[in-house]
Amino acid sequence: MLRYVLIFISFSFFSFANIPTPFNKQANILGNFSFTITDFDIKVGGIPVQVNRTYSTLQRFEKLDFGYAWSIDFQNVKVEENTHPGEDWRLVPGRFGIGFCLKTDKQHTVNISLPDGTTETFEYKFANNCVGYASTYDAPILYAQNGSEAKLETINETDTIYVNPTGNMINPYTNKLYNPNQYRLTLSNGMIYEITQLKGITKITDPQSNTLTYTTNGIQSSRGESLTFERD
Repeated sequence: MLRYVLIFISFSFFSFANIPTPFNKQANILGNFSFTITDFDIKVGGIPVQVNRTYSTLQRFEKLDFGYAWSIDFQNVKVEENTHPGEDWRLVPGRFGIGFCLKTDKQHTVNISLPDGTTETFEYKFANNCVGYASTYDAPILYAQNGSEAKLETINETDTIYVNPTGNMINPYTNKLYNPNQYRLTLSNGMIYEITQLKGITKITDPQSNTLTYTTNGIQSSRGESLTFERD
């Protein structure tokens, strides 16, 4: 909720402006107010880095790296799932009643939005959705959509799952719902981004294997250069 001070000014042909007493009105304002400040536009270890701070009312209750509602570029990378990746799956009888097949009534997609405004979309699918009578199955793979040549992989996630009677994919090693939150995005130009849902970009690797590692304290290049964030 934003608070504005409204000042109404009226004019006539025969007098100067008539300025009544301003009044305060609290109003519900729909939509998002945001602005961005560019702090750095440099190269670190040969990889272009632009560090922007963005204020957004949509994040006004989130305590981000530079305070409430303030984010920096690598936090602006969004990993958005249209539904929980481990839910809404089911086992149905296979062809001729032999074995089982994994089905879903909805798409399970992941959108990766990068700071340059581009978005890559991927869908979870099984390489082989008919799995016989096995008790565990290969985890689903993320397939690029819209003709993209990008590749998205999960990091530090099980490659084996099972589906319980309620239609949930379960990690057999933890007995918890299958729920990746770390990804490796490889673009067609050879750039590789390691991304988490909570932190955004954690590492960038260019085609020459130079890396930038992002932490809350700054950005470190594999070539020795660095950019340090200091807070007062």
